[in-house]
Parts: sequence; structure tokens; C-alpha cells
Amino acid sequence: MKLPKTWSPHLFNQWLLCPRKGWYQGGLKINQQEKIEDEISPRLRGNLVHELMEWLITQYLSNSTLQVSMGEWIQSRKESLWDEMLEHSVKFAPWLTGKGANIQYRLQQFFACTSEELEAWLLHDQSIKIGGRIGRMIDSESSISGASPIATEFRIGKQSMDGLEIKVDSNGFLLRGQIDRVDQILNWKGQANAGLVPLDIDLGSEIPAKRLVIIRDLKTSDGSKDTGKDDKHRQLIFAEMQLALYARAWELLHPGDRVIGVGTSVIGNNMKHWVEYDSEFTELLESNPVGDLTNLTHDHFRRPDESTPPRSNPFRAWMRERLTTAIRVITRAKKGTIAPFPGSHCQYCNIKEACMSADLGGSS
Repeated sequence: MKLPKTWSPHLFNQWLLCPRKGWYQGGLKINQQEKIEDEISPRLRGNLVHELMEWLITQYLSNSTLQVSMGEWIQSRKESLWDEMLEHSVKFAPWLTGKGANIQYRLQQFFACTSEELEAWLLHDQSIKIGGRIGRMIDSESSISGASPIATEFRIGKQSMDGLEIKVDSNGFLLRGQIDRVDQILNWKGQANAGLVPLDIDLGSEIPAKRLVIIRDLKTSDGSKDTGKDDKHRQLIFAEMQLALYARAWELLHPGDRVIGVGTSVIGNNMKHWVEYDSEFTELLESNPVGDLTNLTHDHFRRPDESTPPRSNPFRAWMRERLTTAIRVITRAKKGTIAPFPGSHCQYCNIKEACMSADLGGSS
């Protein structure tokens, strides 16, 4: 069985969800051709949101002193930034200038404007009020005033032809990927001579760090799934692996940086910046807003074979568990274990027509 030399979070998630799907897509490179629909696809809409967030952060990194949060920087030039974002949106997504009910709906959803208002802005420079999802995305930055972006769409693996090596004990793997957003805690003074932060840390240990960092994954939410709850955030913490992979990758590539939070920024009818945080920094994060804090890992994770009471930092133990899961996925794949895991996810699988077990997945 031919397996990839370098892995990505997406590929890990496919194998973890269903080994057969991982083998078909990652090993055999089999994919069902996507259907062309009249609807503006979720991928196109998601790409627009990612592009605008990347553009906004790039502007901030290029034009600010980085001594203030991006929210404060935005407030000082909000109207001009909005006009520039509209201009960038039309260039990046020309479908916004199309006609039809679907385009009207998406314009209302993203910018709270009509096709006529967009045309008047393009031709006659008539202003469009800040609104819609993109407007809420801009305004939401004021809720995370305790941190500021230091990187966006950061590529992991570009430093080496084969990718970045991540090791847990004596085992390891090569990783490629792209981090949507990395933030640095503002009101904290680091130690310039700090070295690589160890994976395993005991509670109460004083580990020097240059910077305290939060890794964020950007998601969009539509329709009935747009509840404003932390469902997608929980999914990334417990069922998927990219946040832990990216957290450790960032620490390896930036010796001295310590990741103290990871989470999902969900853009929907409401904008939520969820952050699962390291309990050692509770007081710091409660006094320096970085988003909606969760403590999902605090009572669920500890290092293997620990005595009671455990001494391990649960956030770091969660990171270790996710990295260990990645190694187990690779080990299982090398052994040729590709039995399917039928479930409700089968109905959305893009190789279900090639898999005889898909019918067992059900539709609930």
C-alpha cells in the first residue's frame, strides 16, 4: 500500500473518520467529481471570508506598530477599511456583481446591501453602510483586544521539501498545512533567551517563553447549523487534529513561543472567537480578552500512566493525545487497516459511490 510521505491535518482527519475514505483519497487519489450547482458553493463563500480576513490582517501587519490590538487599529480607520474591503471583495469574487436572487441573498448576507447599492457604489461612489457578516467580522475584533495577529495563512512545511517533522517520544511524522491565524498576547513580557517549550509540562512549572500565542482556525456557518453555539469548536478539539498539530508545529518553528490557546473563529449570523485555553494562564486571559474562553480539556486529559492526582498540564496533555492519535493513524495505515467506519457522515462522503459500505451509514 502506497501511503503519503508527508501528511496534512485534512488527510489525518479523513483517515481518523474512516480509514477507507483516507485510503481512497490519500492513497488511491480517488475523488468523485463535484457537481456543478447554480448555488454559490460553500467553498467559494468560505474562500471569500478567508481572503478578506487575510487581507485585513495583512493590512494591520503592514501599517500598524503592533503595539495596539487590531480592533483598536480598525476603529481608527473603520470607514476607509470598509471601502477597501468592498473593492477587494469585488476583485476577488466577481460573482458578487452578478444578477439573480441568489446573488442578492449573498450580498445581503455578507455586506447587508443590494445589487443596486453595490452598483451605485461601484459607479457613483455612493457609500454602503458597514454591515452583514463581513461588518460583524470587523466589529468582532474589539472583543479580542488582549491579543493581536502576528501571522495569517501561515504555511507549515515550506521550510523543508518533505515538510516539518513532528516527534512524540521516538515516533514522528512529516506535516504540511496552513494556519489561518496566529495571535500574540499583548500585555505580557516574555524572556528573550527562552528556548523550545517542551511538549510535556507539569502544572506549576515555570517554563520561560518569548511570546504567548493563540492558534485560530476560521470557519463559516450557514443555515440551521448557524446556532451561535460552540459545536464546531468542540469538533476541532475532540474529533479533529489540526489545532493540536498546528500548535506544536508553531512552537517547533518558533522556539521560545508557547501556545496557550487554540480555537475556532466562527463567522455566521454571530461572530464568535472560541478559545480553548491553558489553565495556567486563566487570570491573564480573563483580564486580557481574547475571545469566548472554554475549558473543555481541563478535566479530560492527562499524560499516559500518570498517578493520581495527575501533575500534568491538561492542555499540554490534550496536545500530546492528539499528536499520538496522528501517529496511531499512520501506524494503522501502514498495517493496511482500511476497514470502513460507516456512520451518518457516509451520506456526505464524496467517494460513497465507490464504497459498498456507504449504505450502512444511515441518514440520521
